Amino acid sequence: MKAKRVRILLLSLLVSFIFAIGISIFINYQIQKSAKNISQKTSSNADVVVNNVHYTEDKDGNKQWELEALKAQYFKEGDVTIFENVNLTLYAKNGKVYVIKGKNGKLMNETKDVEVNGNVTVTSEDGYKLNTESLKYAASGKQITTNDKVSLTGPRMDVDGIGLLIDMNKETVSVLKNARAVIKNAKT
Repeated sequence: MKAKRVRILLLSLLVSFIFAIGISIFINYQIQKSAKNISQKTSSNADVVVNNVHYTEDKDGNKQWELEALKAQYFKEGDVTIFENVNLTLYAKNGKVYVIKGKNGKLMNETKDVEVNGNVTVTSEDGYKLNTESLKYAASGKQITTNDKVSLTGPRMDVDGIGLLIDMNKETVSVLKNARAVIKNAKT
């Protein structure tokens, strides 16, 4: 009888030991999985680096914009975040949606202003597409600007020029210099 108790006790200890090892392996796996997405103090001198980023900015319960990127690097000095392969979706008050894509981006964390650079495209749900080299989004005025060459194509017109101002509140688009427009399907 005493031997039976010892065997049950040993068996219980063995099961507990195997269970503890299983938990330990699971926790270690989760830590390694998380470490792939966040790494502190990398060789880039960033304070924090995050892969596969999705960030949403809300104001007064309304979605202002969403940002997705392959990689983000936060720099405490300057309170700035640098992004790779940026996809920025802006939401206008009238319900229109603008999608900005580019190779690199920069978020000024305090003001929520965003800069996008490198093969930048802006598409709207009404069929317009803008190509340029860089854009700035000023969150306070909901304005998109550039001083670079721009090419805007759409269902009703094509416009080329230098410099651009899109005012999302006023729903206006202005090409600042050397504007050339082609009106499509104009009735004479």
